[in-house]
Amino acid sequence: MPRSPCMPRLLSLAVVFTLAASAFAAEKELTVEELAERCRKSVVVITVEGRDGKRQGIGSGFIISQDGLIATNMHVIGEGRAIGVELADGKKLKPVAVHATERSADLAIIRVDARDLPALDLGDSEKLKDGQAVVALGNPQGLKHSVVSGVVSGRRMLDGRNMIQLAIPVEPGNSGGPLLDRAGKVHGILTLKSAVTENLGFAMPINALKPLLEKPNPVPMAKWLTFGKLDADDWTTLFGARWRQRAGRIIVDGMGQGFGGRSLCLSTQPIPDLPCEIAVSVKLGDESGAAGLVFYADGEEKHYGFYPSNGELRLTRFDGPDVFTWKILAQRRSEHYRPGDWNHLKVRLEKGRFRCFVNHQLVVESTDDGLAKGRAGLAKFRETEAEFKQFQIAKSIDVAGSSEAAARLKKVVDGLNLQKPAPSEAVESLARDSSA
Repeated sequence: MPRSPCMPRLLSLAVVFTLAASAFAAEKELTVEELAERCRKSVVVITVEGRDGKRQGIGSGFIISQDGLIATNMHVIGEGRAIGVELADGKKLKPVAVHATERSADLAIIRVDARDLPALDLGDSEKLKDGQAVVALGNPQGLKHSVVSGVVSGRRMLDGRNMIQLAIPVEPGNSGGPLLDRAGKVHGILTLKSAVTENLGFAMPINALKPLLEKPNPVPMAKWLTFGKLDADDWTTLFGARWRQRAGRIIVDGMGQGFGGRSLCLSTQPIPDLPCEIAVSVKLGDESGAAGLVFYADGEEKHYGFYPSNGELRLTRFDGPDVFTWKILAQRRSEHYRPGDWNHLKVRLEKGRFRCFVNHQLVVESTDDGLAKGRAGLAKFRETEAEFKQFQIAKSIDVAGSSEAAARLKKVVDGLNLQKPAPSEAVESLARDSSA
């Protein structure tokens, strides 16, 4: 049978029509209900544990590859913490590595031990338009697998990052979840809640994640769990919370398990014979919090504390685990205290008395003799987030120097073999102290 000369043209038209129809179907807008049904199985619950093994936070993530890559925010997984991943059907997945991170963009990718996972398609966030309808999936306030719709309201620079502004409420727990267009493609990662209004949130553009896929920096979980861990030769923590170190600073957050949310971080360095001094610089994340120095701590419930609390300087004595064994010895306002900034705290211990200073100005003097021996260190109360730097114990403290950092540097340097390259652990230790 002779072949019609029109046949090739008809076949070409059929192929073009089929491809066009496929593209149209792929980009077809879905209802919010359809999107939730299709994409919810790709959204995961991410939990993070403290050093005590108890859950300290919950956030969101979403599957971006069938072979086990999950995208989220860096602040969701924190640093050096055990991570849990749970699918929508309740199945738990084992994280085997932190595949990639970018702290400046608040982005992270986790690898889990799984295959054939339902991955979401990544869109092009540059093509997302103001006023475009979008849908956010996540776990707000711990309510698992929630869905909310809204629109893109603009682009904003926040902390040096180009963010997608959304007319969508982003709550704690939403962080790390996907921002989808109505075709089901991911255009952003939910990141921030507005402090101004409830119906406003922000997302990192998905295009910022793509370089991490191209050039990952994988860290096996066994190594990840050591990041930020305090050196047990230098510190002992009590009553939970989340203590860690970074660039020569000690950082704490999370509720302590002691009375008033108390948590302690005690130095192993002994208090010398009197007179002597103990000092640290502290910065509170919120002035409604409380964090500072402790001294004459028995390693259990008893200790003195000197710290800012609600904008005042407080001297306290803890004789036990509850409010009935807690005594406020003094509470003062000081013009020398700088809210929202670094403040230098110092306690001078002398025979029969101790004196407390803020930014080198005397605030409180006490002759209380309820406690007379023990260790010194740091404390935080309530849900305070705080940073500490330049902790010192010495006979006399030079404002410009740090005896503790000098002692650690000497310890590291003395252990070096100058005939061989310095081990990485030593280099990291020196780097931490040089940043203090």
